[in-house]
Amino acid sequence: MSAVSFLAPLALLGLLALPALWWLLRATPPQPATTPFPPLRLLEKLTNAEETPVKTPWWLLALRLLLLTLLILAFAGPVWRASDPIALPGANDTPLLIVMQSDWATASAWDVRQDQATRLIEAASAEGRPVAITAFPQPLALTPLPGDRADALAMLANIAPQPVATDSSALRAHIETVLANPGWRDASLVWLTNGWAPDDDTQAWLTSLASERPIALVSGQTPDLALSLDGGVDGPAAIVTAVTTEEPVADPRSVAALDGSGRQLALVALTDDDGNLRNRVAFDLPLDLRNDIARIAIVPTRHTGEVVLVDDRLERRRVGIVGAERRDEAQPLLSGTTYVERALRPTADVVVPRSGDTSGEIDTMIAQGVDVIVLVDVASLIPSTVSLLEPWIEEGGVLIRFASTGLTQSNDDLIPVPLRAVDRQLGGALTWEEPQSIAPFAAGSPFAGLFIPQDVAIERQVLSEPGAALAARTYAELADSTPLVTGEARGTGQLVLFHVTADTGWSNLPLSGLFVDMLGRLVELAPTRSDAGAGLAPSDESLLAPRTTLDAFGTLGSPPQHAEPWTASTGSSAPSVTNPPGFYGPAASPRALNLFAEPPTLTLANADLAAQLGAEPLEIGADQSISLRPALVTLVALLALADAVIVLVLSGALGGLAGSRRAGTAASIAVLAAGLVFSGQLAPTSALAQSNSAEQSQISRMIAAANSTRLAYVVTGDRQIDQRSREGLSGLSRILTQRTAFEPGDPMAIDPADDELAFYPLIYWPMPETPIAVSDRLITRIDAYMNNGGTILFDTRDEASNFATSSISAQTANLRTLLAALDIPPLEPVPDDHVLTKSFYLLDSFPGRYATGPLWVEALPDDPANVDRPARGGDGVSPIMITGNDMASAWALSSDGRPLYATSPPNRLQREFAYRTGINIGMYVMTGNYKADQVHIPALLERLVQ
Repeated sequence: MSAVSFLAPLALLGLLALPALWWLLRATPPQPATTPFPPLRLLEKLTNAEETPVKTPWWLLALRLLLLTLLILAFAGPVWRASDPIALPGANDTPLLIVMQSDWATASAWDVRQDQATRLIEAASAEGRPVAITAFPQPLALTPLPGDRADALAMLANIAPQPVATDSSALRAHIETVLANPGWRDASLVWLTNGWAPDDDTQAWLTSLASERPIALVSGQTPDLALSLDGGVDGPAAIVTAVTTEEPVADPRSVAALDGSGRQLALVALTDDDGNLRNRVAFDLPLDLRNDIARIAIVPTRHTGEVVLVDDRLERRRVGIVGAERRDEAQPLLSGTTYVERALRPTADVVVPRSGDTSGEIDTMIAQGVDVIVLVDVASLIPSTVSLLEPWIEEGGVLIRFASTGLTQSNDDLIPVPLRAVDRQLGGALTWEEPQSIAPFAAGSPFAGLFIPQDVAIERQVLSEPGAALAARTYAELADSTPLVTGEARGTGQLVLFHVTADTGWSNLPLSGLFVDMLGRLVELAPTRSDAGAGLAPSDESLLAPRTTLDAFGTLGSPPQHAEPWTASTGSSAPSVTNPPGFYGPAASPRALNLFAEPPTLTLANADLAAQLGAEPLEIGADQSISLRPALVTLVALLALADAVIVLVLSGALGGLAGSRRAGTAASIAVLAAGLVFSGQLAPTSALAQSNSAEQSQISRMIAAANSTRLAYVVTGDRQIDQRSREGLSGLSRILTQRTAFEPGDPMAIDPADDELAFYPLIYWPMPETPIAVSDRLITRIDAYMNNGGTILFDTRDEASNFATSSISAQTANLRTLLAALDIPPLEPVPDDHVLTKSFYLLDSFPGRYATGPLWVEALPDDPANVDRPARGGDGVSPIMITGNDMASAWALSSDGRPLYATSPPNRLQREFAYRTGINIGMYVMTGNYKADQVHIPALLERLVQ
């Protein structure tokens, strides 16, 4: 990489003409001065004190040569720290196919990968090679044909990372399909990998492919962290497992537990003081808060792998255990209560009073709102307790009873099947030849699918009376078809009976892992707070429609158009492009589909992977070049202006200067201009050297805002959000300048609590996920701004279709907090006849990066007298607008006019309508209801005639 290089070096040949220009300028003196005085006789007697020189002054000649030299250098396109040219694989006359892996691992550095792909396309275009780009995984696996630079850049703009892992076999099939096209038979490949080590089959395939055609591999920047939900829970704590590719972790991070609205419930450091990763992170919260957890994410979130979704299947129930066992027994650790407690601890919040008052304990548990009650060795219940338990079961409670010696004599109705007066046991009246094993569970049983250990043996049980309903109420049975567990649904609750005791007196079932699993399944029968009354069984295997899904950047939002229903019975399967990670099913009880079902193994590719495969390694560093052409053009313009002033001074056109002083004044101007050029004081500051707007003084900011109409955005403190706001408003300002008479200056970053707001017609305020500070000073300034004609566009960026719904995101919660303190008018979605729909383009929707959220504005009063008018403008501009469509991301453009962020779903037409939305908003805030008057011209003319 050289310090200075030239894009058009042949233009430097113009420097050879400077000697000839020197001679020409030297031989051409400036226009002689004239003395306008009519009388010729007097004019003949005048003696001119100044003689016109026969040659151009040397200092003016040097100034002009300097101007020409700078002009030639500008045409040559000088670049500071230009990057070395990219060595593309293959011959210059062969097509180039760029393959991008676009899975979850690429999202954290997606802007870098887009820049790399863009530079590859530019390099191929410079060599005159046909070029195209393809990516995998993508919703539509398109087969591109060799094309030009514009086609490749257009395809790149529609590629977005996907929140799923790469299916290696599908990737190989896709590339083979592309290369089978006749246009790619002799093509060379550049592969932008995701940075992970490929599997053995993919390595063998790449080795074979590299033997057929030139291939270059570009290693991707891989994420260093990923999360998965632990298979179990530890007491009241929710556990996540973190994995990393490096130790210690370079960037200290934290893990947050969030509820369904995005509110932060807990925050735990992911690394210790030395940067070492905590592989298991636990959130020890009260049960009510623990059950509210809907999402666990590393903050700030960079990709899907840093987010874990939690549904009600992991919601912990509160279970009460009531035991009638003797409190003075010699071995309490061998009691049935202890076995049940130990079995339920991992999956529930267990309450064991141990007061000895069975009825009182049950009454207290019902009053405390437990979800499940387990009765251990409780043979009978008093009527008052039964009268409390019956409605509790009807309303969703689960009562689990274990057999005891006196259970068959019980006269209460809280038993699912009638029992015989005697039990059966090994060596008893109803004799077994040998202990019985457990039969496989039926498909409709709550225990379906559980593994049954062969060593579980039942030696004694209580028997049920035969009946027509017995088979339907049998959840588990022994090998001889007698019931082991029976149950029935009562209302929305369940009544379950184990026909054995909870200790090891009748069987060794409490000693097995099956006992833990069976109790866990029964606890899951209790409806959670989210699905209470939903009428959905936890084992429902119907197709579940996508409700909210994660994108590759870890943002939870509306599902993409290509998302398909997911079958809950495939919950252990990996997500796909059509089933992205997210929540599926009804709003009351959605199911979570995560990127990782278990902790992933993050294996980086070897540094010499390309050599092992027979391919070429290709390094594409960050582009840090700075074009010097704008600075040189500015200097040329200033020198040309100085030259013109000098000529006017020498010719006397300016007047007011004696002849002897004109030459000195002109020479001073020339020296001053040349000195400023060489000192660099007039050179424009590059983008990399611009001072931070936050460091500018308040006065300079006010002057800059007053000198040019600008759009403004509120600084949130989140670097990514602020960058997108700046890029988005810069892109919108550029589009407004290109298509309208409104030519705004560069957008301004503001702090509404401190900066003057009166200069800005429109302020864009994106809502962050972190809470915002609402002070009296902030509220006073915003109210004053809106009352004086300003407009604020609030953007929650969450594609919310209705910011007033009960289930809201963290961004919407922040907006609610702010709006609750502001004095705002009633709001409504933009009606069809609002002037916003006609202020420049004719629009019926207002999309941004997302397309489904409406745009809310001040509600206009009904006007029955003018119901037929095509547009209503109201008395002024709406002081507030609210959207969730992430407008800034859709407006954001790079320096060469390329969109920076993909729309959701990727759609070029949606981006165009996003630009039109921005133009309509810009024209609306600048012109008010002017357009409404324009569309009313026929009605106005008719009224004038009358």
